[in-house]
Amino acid sequence: MPRVPAVPPDVWHVQPLDTALATLTAARRLGRGARLLSVITGPAGVGKSFAAKVYAGKNAGAVYATAPPRDLVTPKTLLEEIIAVTGASVSSWRAMTLFRDLVAHLLGQNMFLIIDEADRLRPSHCDLLRDLAEQSHTPVCFVGCPRLTDILQRVPATHHRIAIKLTIPPLAWDDFYRVFMGRFTDDTLKAIYHSTAGNLRHIQALITLATEATTRKDGAAVAITPTIIKSITTRFLFGSGVAA
Repeated sequence: MPRVPAVPPDVWHVQPLDTALATLTAARRLGRGARLLSVITGPAGVGKSFAAKVYAGKNAGAVYATAPPRDLVTPKTLLEEIIAVTGASVSSWRAMTLFRDLVAHLLGQNMFLIIDEADRLRPSHCDLLRDLAEQSHTPVCFVGCPRLTDILQRVPATHHRIAIKLTIPPLAWDDFYRVFMGRFTDDTLKAIYHSTAGNLRHIQALITLATEATTRKDGAAVAITPTIIKSITTRFLFGSGVAA
């Protein structure tokens, strides 16, 4: 008898991510107001990028872009990334021309720009995106790790134009238990949550490794126990874990 998938498809249908999707919806409705910017932050692995990609995939006009790596990001490379995902045509590849052509393309398009990995940006890059939002009347949402807040605060003109802020927390025990109850014993669930502190990325990695480690060559499965979870956590993932 085949094993029930260890990582169920509804693992992402949890309160923090539902809140993130609702926040993105509200951020897009900022429209032509003076404060067109929004910010979503949270530790790595809590599902920020996943929520942003899901929203962009399900909503026409919502565009997902990733900030270039920190050692490569410049005004030009940032604009090039946005041009690539919005489909804007350009008359020249000079940075000033790119900005002008991008503004012209976005005007009247009713687009919504989601900039992921925004903690890679410098304050001047954030201000460039603020200027782009205002000149093109296009809402922009910055998504990144908590240090993004400090970066934005260094540019008052940008920081004071942020209308919506959300910090995504790790998954709460009640949400975790609701999704995984019945798939493992309660003691195993507690061990998984203890080891991952509710981090969705870590939960997925730990359960995937545990499932592979307990599946024999003949397809039979050994029960995943707290001992197995602790062993995998210590050897492959997160040290000794974090207490819930």
